[in-house]
Amino acid sequence: TLEPHDFEHHPYHPLSGWPIDKSDLEPYAEEADAVLDLPPAEVFPDRVDDYAGPDMPIIKFRQSPPTRFGEKYHDELAASERITLAVNANLVDLRLDPTLTTVETALFKSYTPGDAGFPVRARLFCLCLGGLENPRFLLNASSQIPEGIGNGNDLVGRYFAEHMAFKIGSV
Repeated sequence: TLEPHDFEHHPYHPLSGWPIDKSDLEPYAEEADAVLDLPPAEVFPDRVDDYAGPDMPIIKFRQSPPTRFGEKYHDELAASERITLAVNANLVDLRLDPTLTTVETALFKSYTPGDAGFPVRARLFCLCLGGLENPRFLLNASSQIPEGIGNGNDLVGRYFAEHMAFKIGSV
């Protein structure tokens, strides 16, 4: 769970901070939890807080089986008059405007041999591929910029951090 301080600038890390606050996300949290099938955040089940000292923060976390979006939302999306659903469409490239600063077109293809694919134009794009796939895709999207999209300062993928997990025993 992200905490308010996770969004703040920290003087010991000059590239820290988000352009939003946690409070900007809170109105959407309940709906996002429902979309992702996330259970309520719980304290560690063995009541770590009973043993925690004053300097040990209580860490809340949530885990759930993965949400199979195709199974859960396919029929609703296919029936929508506002959505064009393209199943088995794989994003293969992003094409930028002449200034190389704005995505104009996303290119998709299927795995079918000889598929010419299709372009999607939009006013706004949101790349939601995951913590590893976002930088991998941006670095490989080099048809117009050899070092990859957004990588002019060689920072794409540099600050990946995984959530730590510990196995403390088994029964």
